[in-house]
Amino acid sequence: MTSCTQKPIASVDCNGCPTIIFQPVTETKIVKEVVYDLVPQEKIYVVQTGILVPTEVAIVRKSLVLDVKTECGTRKERIGVLVPNEITERKFICPPPCTH
Repeated sequence: MTSCTQKPIASVDCNGCPTIIFQPVTETKIVKEVVYDLVPQEKIYVVQTGILVPTEVAIVRKSLVLDVKTECGTRKERIGVLVPNEITERKFICPPPCTH
């Protein structure tokens, strides 16, 4: 591989002072090549699928049962009875009208 790089070169300027100058230099290097090739490869994948399986499950069912209890008893009522009676004195239910 050929590449162009900058290399520092020590030199002396016109006044006699040392200076460093960078100059382009072409270099050739050996570079390892890495090549990737596609290679077919077989793989087996296990895929899980769901299925419906009929099952029997016992379900607890609660129900409310009320017992009916009958009792025999007597019933007491007050009933008016007509009794023959003689009225000796007359009473007014309404007061007599007032006369002024």
